[in-house]
Amino acid sequence: MKRITLLFLLVSMSLIPMCAQENSQVADFVKQKVIFDVHADYSTGSKTHLSQGIDLGIMLGKRAYAFAGFGNQWTLYKQDGEKNYYSATLIGGGLGFRWLHNDEHRMSLDTRIKVGQSIGGNSISCTMYDVGIHLRLGGNIFVPTIGFGFRHEHIHTRGLSNQNHMYLSVGIGL
Repeated sequence: MKRITLLFLLVSMSLIPMCAQENSQVADFVKQKVIFDVHADYSTGSKTHLSQGIDLGIMLGKRAYAFAGFGNQWTLYKQDGEKNYYSATLIGGGLGFRWLHNDEHRMSLDTRIKVGQSIGGNSISCTMYDVGIHLRLGGNIFVPTIGFGFRHEHIHTRGLSNQNHMYLSVGIGL
């Protein structure tokens, strides 16, 4: 699984040199049509959740886009007075919509809906449903992002309950 993550990251990062060539048509296409975000999410409540992921997508029009996501999640559960960390590798996808955007400064306010499923031999099996608002803060090549939202995790592992929580996301995109 680590090899797949590394391969995905290397292929995705290969887009960066194309963006460095400001006057090329390829760089303009990437800036206008490709959605690429690397992010880390944190939430707390009855359980502590940490996750990191990569979203790669393409604009479907002037405001809507579709994306695929890949990431890892760690959750701290306390059962019978004992604390245990559970981890999952998630793959999924979603749709996004840009409500407010400024193409010149590459700033936007997006709403995203995402669904993910754990894959492989994880210590926890789950399906994740996510709704969030993300702010892209502008930039030349790299665009800082910050977001927050609501996540429901339907846990399939025996003895663990489903989870609902708010999250904060911080990342960087193209």
